[in-house]
Amino acid sequence: MRNNALAGADPDGHCDPGLDCLKTNFKAGAAQIGNAYAAAGKAVTKVVTGTLNTIGAGVGEIAAGVASGDDQKIQQGLNKIGGTATLLGATVLGDAPATADASAGLSDSALVVRGGVATASQLTKGAESIAEDGTLNGVSVQSANGATVEQLSQGLPNNRVSVTSVGDVRAAGGDVVQTGTPGNPCHCDMNGVSADKASQLFKVQPNPSKVKVQGEPNQ
Repeated sequence: MRNNALAGADPDGHCDPGLDCLKTNFKAGAAQIGNAYAAAGKAVTKVVTGTLNTIGAGVGEIAAGVASGDDQKIQQGLNKIGGTATLLGATVLGDAPATADASAGLSDSALVVRGGVATASQLTKGAESIAEDGTLNGVSVQSANGATVEQLSQGLPNNRVSVTSVGDVRAAGGDVVQTGTPGNPCHCDMNGVSADKASQLFKVQPNPSKVKVQGEPNQ
């Protein structure tokens, strides 16, 4: 009825013979789809660009390590490339982390949270691999720039959590790389630190996101 219910009638719910309403709706829908894809494209470009820059920095660390014979620097470069390459692949394939500024990498001040008490044995059990020099790789942690302990502890079932910072991990010779998914955007891997060193970095505190159940044992 062209928005004029007084002058017309539309008993069967169809557009008029000129299909003007169909054209209008199609144009509006196409514009919305275009805007959505444009926004998504900008987000992916930002993540890809930042990730490639980080991979480049990792290659530089490896080259410097090879030149100086510094195995630790080589390992740090490999860790950085591995984590950021995973992020890049996830982004291109449509499984990009939902955290803000994931492409910018983690700052030294970003908190790192792991469920339970991060003892040397607990960290060793949780590592995906252990290098010949005893350093752990792929230890599951939660971290994000600007996130609080409570935010990072969401979903962790433990009554206690262990907390450190990205800067402390790096000072110990390791790194924390982002490996988040839509279901767990703050997930990261802690790499390149021995179990003993890593356990000394973490401070244990009550899990602020979990209400303790009466009679439930601490973990």
